[in-house]
Amino acid sequence: TSRGMAYEKLGQKQKAMAEYEKSIYIDKNYLPAYNNLAAIYIENKNYKDAEYYLSEALKIDPNYYYGIYSLGLIQFLKKDYSSATYYLSKALKIMETESAAYYLALCYEKKGDINSALNILIPVFRKNPSNDVVAYEIARLKFNMRDFSSFEYITTAIEKGVPKPQYYALRAKISCSLEDFSAAMDDVKKAIELNGGNDAK
Repeated sequence: TSRGMAYEKLGQKQKAMAEYEKSIYIDKNYLPAYNNLAAIYIENKNYKDAEYYLSEALKIDPNYYYGIYSLGLIQFLKKDYSSATYYLSKALKIMETESAAYYLALCYEKKGDINSALNILIPVFRKNPSNDVVAYEIARLKFNMRDFSSFEYITTAIEKGVPKPQYYALRAKISCSLEDFSAAMDDVKKAIELNGGNDAK
C-alpha cells in the first residue's frame, strides 16, 4: 500500500492500483487499500468501480469512516444530494472532520437550506480559523443572503490562504454592495491578474 501511494505521488496511477490490488490479495481486511483504490476511481469519475471497492470495505467494517465518507463524496459528485447527506452525516457521527462537514454543508446549500449549511461551516471555522476554503464558503453564502459580515470572512480567506481569483472577485462584489468602489476596483484587478489576465466572475 505504501508503494502504491509512492506511485501515486509520481503520477503513476496504474502502478499504484496494481499495488493496492496486491495489498488486498495479501490481506483482504486491510481497509486503506480499498479506499485508496476507490479514490483513484473517483478521480477518474469511475464511480461504479469506486462504489464496489468501498462496499467491499464496509462489509469488513460497517463503521469504516473513510469508506462511508467516500460514498458520500461520490453521491455529491453524482448530484444525489439526499444520499450524500445521509452518508456524510453518518461519517461525521463516526469522526468529525472538516472535509465531511464541508461537503455536508454544500449538500444543504444545494437543497436550498442555507442556514443549515452555515450552521455546519461556522463551527468548523471557529475551530480552525486558518481554513481559507471554509471562510470563503461562509462569505459566499452570507453574501447571497445579503449579510455583509461576509466581508470579514472573505478577508480572512484572502489573508490565510493561497491567493485565488474567486476570493478577490467575491470581496469586490461585497465592496460594491457597500459602495466602496475604490476597494472593489483594486480587488477586481487582483482577481483578473490571478486569473491569468482573463475576466474573473
